[in-house]
Amino acid sequence: MNSWILAASIAAFGVLILHVFVGGKLVAKPLLKGDAAEAQVRYTQYFCWHVVTIWLAVLAVGLGYAACHMNSDDIAILLSGGAILSALWGLILPPAVKQKYSQMPQGVMYVLIGAPGLYGALAL
Repeated sequence: MNSWILAASIAAFGVLILHVFVGGKLVAKPLLKGDAAEAQVRYTQYFCWHVVTIWLAVLAVGLGYAACHMNSDDIAILLSGGAILSALWGLILPPAVKQKYSQMPQGVMYVLIGAPGLYGALAL
């Protein structure tokens, strides 16, 4: 078993739980109730919310599989690489739109998934 990739899987599961239960309450529900944007914009954002939920679940399950099965480094590299790309965007966007990372922590959370997964796949 690859403990680094397993750590990435556990991190992805933790972020998924935060996303669904904390983020859902703080972001998704107010988004749907708000009238700051047209319905089409709100529902497109809500769709994107669920795409992120699916992506986090795929990361958790896929990295868990890769951690437990030898010769699955290609899966770990693909998923961890995707998490790193998500992290890069999540680290670039907040300063670009004058937000603090405490207001938009997604980039940091994806680093916690991508970094150990990529390390585990490439270093061992």
